[in-house]
Amino acid sequence: MSNLICSTSDQSILTITDLAQQKNITSSIFFDAVRFIKQQKPGVVLGLAPKRGIRKMIGVIKRTARFELIGDRPPKDANFMVNVPIGGIIAIEIGPSAGPNTPIGSIVEQSLYQQGVAGIVIGGRLRDVESIPEERSIWALGTTCCGAYGELWEEEVDCPISILGTRVTLESLIVADESGIVVSPPLTPREVEIVGKFVDADNYAQFLVQHKGMNSNDAKDKASECFGLL
Repeated sequence: MSNLICSTSDQSILTITDLAQQKNITSSIFFDAVRFIKQQKPGVVLGLAPKRGIRKMIGVIKRTARFELIGDRPPKDANFMVNVPIGGIIAIEIGPSAGPNTPIGSIVEQSLYQQGVAGIVIGGRLRDVESIPEERSIWALGTTCCGAYGELWEEEVDCPISILGTRVTLESLIVADESGIVVSPPLTPREVEIVGKFVDADNYAQFLVQHKGMNSNDAKDKASECFGLL
């Protein structure tokens, strides 16, 4: 099974906003995965958008952190950059005291990706955007030139957080596109396995279209059959 990270060239007009409004699902395997997790009654975060080249993402939250702009480091020695779980997504809440400041810039981002992070979701802004490689999966509310990791401290790590009013916890499943993010409650191991098959099938369908000249519908059917999704 893949590590549940998905990027796709599918140009379907259906968006996370449409899904939140219960509109019909297209034949895209990516959206089949979204349809699967919608039965988990997920929350929807509209307003976050991809800030680098990857425009769609599926992954599991493996690290959370809550930041505030404070003068002294809190007594609890929390550090979200230590022992980062490999292959998961990091979700960060930035409190109102931070204003336009953010702890996430190119240096922090590079350190996280070198440790094996698959994606970053920021309930706030991203700094140094042009210095961050295009092949990154990063969703944020916007960009900024303000702040630094040394100016904002983690109040807590691996705790429940809130991004625009939507609760995010460890093991939450994230599905994101250019219009927003769906946050599903933690799935069972079997459900995670099924979603992983959707991701692998989506990547295989892309390969069939791009390298074997197959039309998209036939490629989806072939990929679904190969991964036992029919």
